[in-house]
Amino acid sequence: MVITYDVETNTVQKGNPFTASGKLISYSIKPDNQDVSFNYFKDIDFLVELRLLMQQAKLLVGFNLKFDLHWVSRYGVKPPDRCRIWDCQIAEFIITGQKGSYPSLDECLAKYELGQKDDKIKEYWNLGVDTEFIPPDELKFYNNLDVELTYKLYLKQQEVMTDKQKKLCLVMGLDLLVLQEMEENGVKFDTKLCKEKAEATAATLNEITEELLKFSPTPDINLGSGQQLSCLLYGGKFAVDYVTEESVVYKSGPKKGTEYIKNCHNEVVYACDRLFDPLPKTETKLKKKLSHRNEAGTLLEEEVTIYETNEDVLKQLKAKTKEQKRLIELLLKQAELAKLMDTYYGKLPQLLEKMEWGEYLHGQYNQCVAATGRLSSSAPNMQNFSGLTDQLLITRYD
Repeated sequence: MVITYDVETNTVQKGNPFTASGKLISYSIKPDNQDVSFNYFKDIDFLVELRLLMQQAKLLVGFNLKFDLHWVSRYGVKPPDRCRIWDCQIAEFIITGQKGSYPSLDECLAKYELGQKDDKIKEYWNLGVDTEFIPPDELKFYNNLDVELTYKLYLKQQEVMTDKQKKLCLVMGLDLLVLQEMEENGVKFDTKLCKEKAEATAATLNEITEELLKFSPTPDINLGSGQQLSCLLYGGKFAVDYVTEESVVYKSGPKKGTEYIKNCHNEVVYACDRLFDPLPKTETKLKKKLSHRNEAGTLLEEEVTIYETNEDVLKQLKAKTKEQKRLIELLLKQAELAKLMDTYYGKLPQLLEKMEWGEYLHGQYNQCVAATGRLSSSAPNMQNFSGLTDQLLITRYD
């Protein structure tokens, strides 16, 4: 039996299936070429039809089907052994030669002139109305139509795809089942160790910053500014705006004679000697204009050239002294630790809390992105963890 189905959920975290407060609101399901039936979360027998038909499925059809599989799995419903998977999104990705990342159902329907989805439900969502508060009859029409259109798309793909393409789609469907289980299981994350490493890394960053400031004509340099760091490395001038507060009196108007606090900007220009020769072709198109007065009070206007200061450039700079070598080492170490703090130590605990995932990271594994056919990962990228951050992942197999 071919089963085509589609679920609708509440809008918490865009319907993420692992968010604790997420909820399945409805599903529509179509066995073979029969009529579509709609099931609503307030129905007493809400999941009965889903459980019954799922166990009879020889082929499951859907669009971005891993999402729907996650949601029914959350309620203990899984496809039977040897059930095959046909994800129309994956099929379309194959048809396009793996050039169109994440093809949408709307795009596919338009391509084959199969009709279009109902946009009325999106209007509710755009107004902030959660799915469970949308009139059930309107949700039913939307959900049923999605399933009917998905089934039509499946039939059309059977017409246009070669036997080899169909076989590849079914093989990728088997992969999808594995990826669905991987995402559902998640990876346990050590929040306690993460906090400890964040504190230690923050302390190290402070030490690095203090040492870096010794190379600057002022401790008020912004090392996160490409323009100011360019001046520090290649020579040039940069300005620091010192804001002071002054008490002044209104000279006219209804508040004449009363005092108020005024922010006064006092820009000071600092000059840096050249420590490194810029690499060829690293001059940027950005120019910084500085206006300042010399000791004689004459107003001077200068244009400062800005060079690239990214990691690849820093690694190629030639140090002539131990001090210059140390400067590069500090900048590279600072960039490495700052990335750890920003991407991992800081963001991952926040992500767990925001997504209501408890102790487990549920990264996505994407089949419809890379033209080479390889997997990619996102939200978070589970394929890009460094050796240091791997220590935060707790294995189930001690």
